[in-house]
Amino acid sequence: MKYKDYLNKNLAEYEIISDEYENKNAWIEILSEEGYVYNEYADEVLSIFSGLKIKGRGKTSNNYVELYFNPVYYASGEFDRMSIYNNAADDILFPVGGLYDYTMFIGKTGVYYIADWKNLYKCGDSIDSFLFNIFSGDPELSELYCNEC
Repeated sequence: MKYKDYLNKNLAEYEIISDEYENKNAWIEILSEEGYVYNEYADEVLSIFSGLKIKGRGKTSNNYVELYFNPVYYASGEFDRMSIYNNAADDILFPVGGLYDYTMFIGKTGVYYIADWKNLYKCGDSIDSFLFNIFSGDPELSELYCNEC
């Protein structure tokens, strides 16, 4: 339940859809076999949020966002894009979950990113800045890669 401190600090309201703790080691093994490189920041986030699915509204927004901290669900089988994303971010990214059609990544440098099949965005330098940004009414996303540009 360590995640509640982060949610209470960054969200005006939220609903826990599922908080069944998942064994992150099984996820790490699956994703490492696919080629993803695990890092200490991903370990920290998955240790706190592993398996959590929430729907929430930020303190500065009326928009609801749903996050699911399950990296296998969002990133297994998608490693073919990682060389592009890693080069664009100048970082080595590891998936930690997703929101809507976006996969959430944390880089080896501790930076947070989201990506879909055509774009990669930087969206925070810490878990708090990431949560605040994603749940804000107008997230500040720095586009690092665009497949259709």
